[in-house]
This record gives sequence, C-alpha cells and structure tokens, in this order.
Amino acid sequence: MNYIYQLTQAATTAVLEKSGRNLPFTIGKATGKHSIWDTFDGVKRDDNSSLTIFVYNKQINQRYTQLANNALRKLRTLRHPQILKYVDAIETDTMIYIATERATPLSTFLPSDDTIWLTWGLQNISQALSFLHTLTNSIHGAVSSDSIFISESGEWKLGGFELATSQSELSNGILEGNYDRKTAAPEARQGFDAISSNPVSSLDSYSFALLISQLYNPTKPLPLDLTSAPPPSSKGMIPTSLFNAYKKLLHPSPKSRLSVDGFLQLGNNSQDTQNGAFFTQNPLIELCQGLEVFSLMRQAERVVFLKNLSQLLNYDNSSGNILGERKVSIPNSLAIHRILPTLVHSVEFMTAGDSAPSLVPLIVRIGMRLDTEDERSKAISKPLLRLWMSPDRGTRMALLEDLERYIDVLSNKIVVNELWPQLITGFNDTAAVLREATIKAVPLISSKLSDRILNNELLKQLAKAQLDPEPSIRTNTCILIGKLTPKLALATRKKVLVSACARAMKDSFAPARAAGLRTLLATVDDQEENDLATRVLPTICPCLLDKEKSVRDQAFDVLRSIIARVESIASKMPETAIKADSEIDYSYSGTAGKSFLGDDQLGNAASAIAGWAFGTSTTTKKVSSNDITFTKANEKS
Repeated sequence: MNYIYQLTQAATTAVLEKSGRNLPFTIGKATGKHSIWDTFDGVKRDDNSSLTIFVYNKQINQRYTQLANNALRKLRTLRHPQILKYVDAIETDTMIYIATERATPLSTFLPSDDTIWLTWGLQNISQALSFLHTLTNSIHGAVSSDSIFISESGEWKLGGFELATSQSELSNGILEGNYDRKTAAPEARQGFDAISSNPVSSLDSYSFALLISQLYNPTKPLPLDLTSAPPPSSKGMIPTSLFNAYKKLLHPSPKSRLSVDGFLQLGNNSQDTQNGAFFTQNPLIELCQGLEVFSLMRQAERVVFLKNLSQLLNYDNSSGNILGERKVSIPNSLAIHRILPTLVHSVEFMTAGDSAPSLVPLIVRIGMRLDTEDERSKAISKPLLRLWMSPDRGTRMALLEDLERYIDVLSNKIVVNELWPQLITGFNDTAAVLREATIKAVPLISSKLSDRILNNELLKQLAKAQLDPEPSIRTNTCILIGKLTPKLALATRKKVLVSACARAMKDSFAPARAAGLRTLLATVDDQEENDLATRVLPTICPCLLDKEKSVRDQAFDVLRSIIARVESIASKMPETAIKADSEIDYSYSGTAGKSFLGDDQLGNAASAIAGWAFGTSTTTKKVSSNDITFTKANEKS
C-alpha cells in the first residue's frame, strides 16, 4: 500500500510539474483499491474539507480507461443527495483524479445485524436509483455493495458509475461489454439485446434485490436463476413488511418485475402496512425526514420532534435503545455530521424559539461524541454561547443544568470573557429557581475563573445572595463560600469567611445557621490561629443555645472540634512570654531609664507579688457565689 501511495505521489508530482498545473486538493494516505481505482484520503486546499480521491493510472490500466472516463463524466453531471458527491477532478495524459466527499465503502461496515440501519440505507439507494431511472432514463449496471459508499454523515451514497449508461447511449458498448453476466438478471444472461428492449429499470431492479438478500442474509447464497417467486423459507432476516416487495423485484419476467421506483413508493406508502410501509415505520428514516424540514416546523412540532430525538439518543452503546420491539441506535456519524449541524443551524439563526431548552442537552450529548476535546469545543461552544445570550429562562435553566456535561470543553478564556458575563446575570434574576441554579453552577466554573472575578465580582454577588429572600438560596450561598475558600486569596479569606458564616448563623432559617456552622468547621484549616480564638469561637457561642436542637447539636460538635484545634495550637506555645529575672536588665543610666518607684519600693512590690502568687497556689478555700458581691452605685469603694 505504501508503495502504491509513493508511486502515485511521484507520478502526480511529475505530471503536474510538467503541465504547470496544481491539484486543488492534497492526496493523503492510501485507503485501498476499489474497482479500477486506487483510493486515497484527501483534503481540499481552499477549505480543508475531507475528501476521498479516486486515482486511475491510464498507463497501467489502459483496458479500463473508457470506464474511468465514463465514471468521471457521470459523477460530474449527476447530482442527487444520495449519489456520491463530486467535488473536483484533474485529468492528464496518464492519470485521472476524481475528488468526492469523504466516503467509505459499504463493505467496511458489513455484515451488520442492525435491520433498521440496513432498511434506512436501502431507502437511500432506492432514492438514487429511482432518480437515475425516471429522470435520466439511465441504467447503473453495477448495483451491489461494492458500488455503495457511506458518507461522513452516515448516509448511504450510490457510486461506481463506470458502467452507467443512458438509454440513448446503449450502443457505445460500455455496458454491453462489461456487465457481470454471472449475477445479472436472467434475461441479461441471454444477451445484451434483452437489456435494451426491456424497461430501463429491469436490470438494476434485479441487482437491487440481490443486494437486499446480501445485506439481510449474508450467509445465504444469492437467489440466482429463479423461475418463480422466492419461497417463504428464503425470507431469513428480511423484514416481513419488505419481503413481498423483495419478491416482486426478483420476478423472472423483466416487464413484470417491480421497478426500484415502485419499491420506493411501496416503502413510503403508510396506508399499506401488509405489503409496504417498511420505510415509514423506520425510526431512522423518520428522523432524517424530520431533519430535512426542521427549520420549517411549527414550534409545537419541533418540540415533539426533539423529544423523540432525545429518546433515540438516550441509549446504551452496548444494547441499543429499545422502542417497543425495535432496537434503535443512531450512528455516531449521523449524529455528528447530520443531526448536530441541523440543531446548531437553528441556534445560530435564532429560529429555535420555544424548542431552545430541548436543544441544549441534545447539542451537548451529540457534541461530546466527537473524538478530541478540540473538536468538541469547536462543535458546541459557539451554539451554546449563543444560547446563553437568550433571555428565555427555560433555555438558561437548561444551560445551567447541563453545565457539568460541557464545561470541560470550554477554555478558561471563553469562560472568563464570554460565559461569565452571561452567567452573572442569573444572580439577580427575578426567578428564584434561576438564582439558585446559578449559585449551584459556580463550583463547576470556579477553576476557570480569574482571580479578579473570584475575589471581587463573584464575592459581591454572593454577599447579595446571603440577603436573598429565599432561605434555600441563603443556605446554599454559605455552603458555596466554603467550597470556594481554597481558591480565594489569603487576605480575602480572612476578610470574608468568618463574616459570611457569622451572618449565616444569625439567619432566621435553621438550615442556614447549620450551614454556617458546618462551613466554619470545614474551613478551620484555612483560618488563622489567632482568629480561631478571637473571632470564630465567639461567633459559635450564640448557637449553643439555639432554639433548634439540630443547630445546638451542630454548634456543640463544631465547638468541641475547634476547641480541640485551639488546645493543640496552645500546647505548642511557650509556657510564658514573661522574661526571667536573669534576663531583665535592671541597670539604668540617666533619668530616661529611671523607674517611677524607688529601689525600696520595687523590693516591697516584688515581695507582695511573690506572696500573692504563693498564697494563691497554696490556698484550699473554695470560692462560692456568696463571696461575690456587686458594688452599688452609691457605695464608695
């Protein structure tokens, strides 16, 4: 494979240098060989979009040059949503390069037991063939799993147009000399004249039936050489609703054979559930049809559609989502490249309306399926920030509730410059539920906020929130301050923490007082040692006699814990800060250093102090309440 890649690159460079032309795309790694083509990943130069490059070397494969040219001509002129999208091409004397949308051969995904996905894919291909037969009067000539590709959005696309021929071109020999007689319709094996004289769809209809058999029953032999309708035993895993139409596609008579367009109409006929309706009952098809008209839906219709989409997305990756008896899983490619852009488009053009709250979890859930954090950030940050600008409370509430899911993909810069200015308005919203949700959201973004916001703007909002008329908001605000403490500057902690807890412990709402006590205890390691004794303990004491037992119990628990902490600190302190006599300098010089007492007075005072200290340590008399008297106002001391 590397050899082919290097050879192709070398040939490309040499040919283009000689002709003075530049490829409008870059050729990447080789992905394999498909039919007469070597395939490569590619990137379009002007917009960096992903491509698949089909490369044909005329010198190596001269025999099939006519087919390669035919495929290029058909892809250039045939435009349909379910036909592989042509992007660009370069043809030289020796090479043909065809650039299409990025696509992977269907064979890569087979076999599959996901019948809902298979049926959705068949609808994609039947739409392409119906267009080819009815509007261009053409035969594809090579319908099989080898001519089908899966796009980045997960949709099935028809390719492989090497043999495609319109009814007026049948004499050019492309189809006549190259179609596969082994798997062709019975009449085609008898000679090319049978093809040209029958309906334009007959050859492809039979091949389409073989494709159905291959997809649903990959281990069974293909139903070749049938002279009558397939027996019921051949049904296998083919859905019952589809089996009758499948049998008609295999009719031995080309004039009686069901056309692919007829097959498509049967599948879309919601009235005939016995012989058709196999497309209308498919949840993936319903989903894609809804996406196509999403922007045109009325608000009520859009809300219902998003609700159903949410149910489809909410599945376990291993078992799928069970809807009735149907196992449904939305492919990642479809979710990321088809559903997400539709939802984002409605946000960017502000057409979401009442459905906006439903969009938030869907955008987040799908966006998080992307492989890298950079991809996730690019995909969901812009639409979510756009939704944050909405004044609709339902939308903002949804954004707050899902914040935990998407905050990690938003950079610190985006949070500070774009998210915070929108989130801060929630602190002052007139709806209490939104104010409280805003409080609860702060811990999720705190690690991404700047020091200026944390120590200034945020604390101002929290100071107001502690005075909120809603008691639960006051309670949660105190708890939040405790959680934020490790992130606050030291000076801010000293200024705010004890004051905030003290305010909470004076609250009329008992849980708020308990929250203040718990916050003090949880942040005891963040308090300065002296503050524990001078500020914290005095703040706790009034709660020891709180009217609510739960608060009193909490207060005693906190008090014991903090006193134990204070005792531990005190045990490490020196026994005294008073200097010993030997350390005191009693020598004085000049009048500036003289004591107010004379030497004899100093001696008497020292004796008195020593006697008091000694007497105090040796007395055994207990002090009772009778020994304590109050001095009256008119008595002299």
